[in-house]
Amino acid sequence: MTATFTAYPDEAAWLKARRQLITSSDIPVLLGLLDQVSPFALWLDKTGQGEPRESSYLMRRGHGMEGFIAAEYARETGRFILDPGNYALTVRDWRGATVDRLASDCDSSVFHVSDVVDKDAGVSQKIVEGGDWQLLEIKAPTPYGMHKYSDGPDKYVTAQVQWQMHVTGLAFADVAVDMGTRLDVFRVNANPKLQAALEREAERFRGYVTTDTPPPPDGHPGTARAMAQFFSEPVEETVTLDAGAREWFDRMKVGGDEIGKLEHDVEEAKNEFRRELGQAQRGVASDLSFEVTWRANKNGVRTFRWKEIDA
Repeated sequence: MTATFTAYPDEAAWLKARRQLITSSDIPVLLGLLDQVSPFALWLDKTGQGEPRESSYLMRRGHGMEGFIAAEYARETGRFILDPGNYALTVRDWRGATVDRLASDCDSSVFHVSDVVDKDAGVSQKIVEGGDWQLLEIKAPTPYGMHKYSDGPDKYVTAQVQWQMHVTGLAFADVAVDMGTRLDVFRVNANPKLQAALEREAERFRGYVTTDTPPPPDGHPGTARAMAQFFSEPVEETVTLDAGAREWFDRMKVGGDEIGKLEHDVEEAKNEFRRELGQAQRGVASDLSFEVTWRANKNGVRTFRWKEIDA
């Protein structure tokens, strides 16, 4: 294996470099797997028209825990761990990936790592030559997010890791997840068919970026926010709507009517349960297939919830 990782001096420079690429964190967005960011919002960011996204506490927490989790992974597996560096990218044409760590069973004598500093460009490069390597993706979910890893990595992590393998050419990866009281490790093998599908999706989106053409509207919850940001200077003007507007209107009206009826039916069913519960806070079906709760918090406000009971 030969790989080059370019490390940038700070987060701002790293983010600027990422805007020119389709990276592993972009892939779940393009697939609609993240509620926080829509493809339209990503397009705004890639074309330099979006608002700067500041790192959150959870992002900084995850980054801060990477070293500890990597060390625990090394202790449990005995593998050599290589850190590509803070704010580092590996690039293949317009494809990019930020890799948490590389891992290898090889003895350090069979590979060579060199560091090159480009003072003019303000970056440094770590060049890895030789050896058998794998990716190590590190996750530190909160207690509320740990359930997503009960059966292995969820779809968005799998998509991320497959793109990283696509960019680096590596055959497999481990996803190391801090589960609070233990470290869970999941193996992900390269899937060429899935990687080809991700490549097509990325290439399609890249076409919107390179031609400065907004992607088609979708129903993602983040698209409306992104459009409000993009069209942020309303004017007193009336436009003649597209010929397809009637179909949009009918779809919106019928959907709204159906949603309204469904919401009414759901609330009516909840009220049937509330009447049945009365002052009780929990009810269980006679066949033990589901339960409902109507519990009060410390302020006396009652919240209704329901769930299926696993057999």
